[in-house]
Amino acid sequence: MSRRRGGKTLIIADDEEEQQQQPEELNPFSFREFLRCKDQDRDQNQDRDRDRDQTRGKEKEGGRSLQTGADIISFLYTEEKEETRFCSRQERDAASGGEGETNEGDEGTSMSGTAPTCRGQSGSSSHIQQLKGENISLRRTIRELQRSAEVDRHRLAELSEELLQRRRREEKEAQDLESMVQSVEQNLQLMTRRAVKAENSVSRLKAELQQLQVEAESLRSENNGLKAAESRIITNMRQNAQAASEYLDKTANHAHSSIHSSVRRRRSVWFLSSCSPLIGSPPSTQTPDLFQNT
Repeated sequence: MSRRRGGKTLIIADDEEEQQQQPEELNPFSFREFLRCKDQDRDQNQDRDRDRDQTRGKEKEGGRSLQTGADIISFLYTEEKEETRFCSRQERDAASGGEGETNEGDEGTSMSGTAPTCRGQSGSSSHIQQLKGENISLRRTIRELQRSAEVDRHRLAELSEELLQRRRREEKEAQDLESMVQSVEQNLQLMTRRAVKAENSVSRLKAELQQLQVEAESLRSENNGLKAAESRIITNMRQNAQAASEYLDKTANHAHSSIHSSVRRRRSVWFLSSCSPLIGSPPSTQTPDLFQNT
């Protein structure tokens, strides 16, 4: 029994060495091959998505990276479930296989049947250990991806908030610019109305100026006519005054000569009257006032 057990142990060791020496890629139904195919498909899909979404913005890139991380996490979680289900199925198969082999015939037959079962159990245990190691690495990868996804989520939230603030700032700047443009348009309209009003005032003043110029010209011509008439009237008045002065001189001379002649006649009359009483009476010593005045 000890020899058989030792031989069985050697067989198991040889089987383990053969399993370690054989590359796992030769088995197309292995879990590693399945993961490798999934990784290749995922890489190809990511390359296609990257080539297709090169021209998108930062927000879409953040959303895409977050979505890719979520897809990877969900994929790894699904793979972990499949791995757990696969391992439990293998353990159940190994347990059922071992019980069937132990229930058969005699000791030699049981020993000969136990060797493949032990080899299968050792192979399945090594495969389970390998799967557990891969599971640990996958869990570590999942945690890292979760952390990176959380960081990406925070970064996306920050970028979204920054984008929202930038949009609000741009909207405020656009509103300020629009209000400025409206105020400028209102000022332009006001200036246009003032310019039109000023132009109308200038046109009206020009018309009034032309009318005043016409009136001034007519008044100037009328003034010239009045000046000419006044000069004529003054000339006539001077001529009339000169004629009147000449007539007055003539009249005064005539009156003066008339006065002298009347005085001479009166003297002669007085002389005659005074001489007539002298003939019969003495002459008077008084002289008339007329002669005294003359």
